Amino acid sequence: MPDKTNMQGANRREYVRVAPDRRAPVRVDINGNDFIEVTNAVDISEGGIRISVKHHFAGCHVDLPASVIIYLPAPVARHFTARGRIRHVLGDSFGVQFIGLNPAHRELLREYVGGMAGTSTPEINFFGHVRKLFGMAP
Repeated sequence: MPDKTNMQGANRREYVRVAPDRRAPVRVDINGNDFIEVTNAVDISEGGIRISVKHHFAGCHVDLPASVIIYLPAPVARHFTARGRIRHVLGDSFGVQFIGLNPAHRELLREYVGGMAGTSTPEINFFGHVRKLFGMAP
């Protein structure tokens, strides 16, 4: 495994990160120790999410836990709850790393990110949904 300590930004990331389409945003409800916010994601990956708000959170600090509800738009069109930890705060933006993400939720993220990044096809996504619906193995 490569040493990640000296890598910069995106090169250090384990997962592909995409910016949602503004016409079909990823909605996020986030709850922390001293804040609750409903907003849209700036970017998202299987490992975490970055959001931006127009105001500063007094209770939003690095390493604090947070709970998120993520609403993925069509064609995934599903939502789920995840636990996370705030990993960076910069101005009106902060990143949340997912902690102990349910494998089914990780698969929803993989499908969404793959579709946005152009690494999956609609046909594969469609038949994947059908297989899941009927409990069939991929």
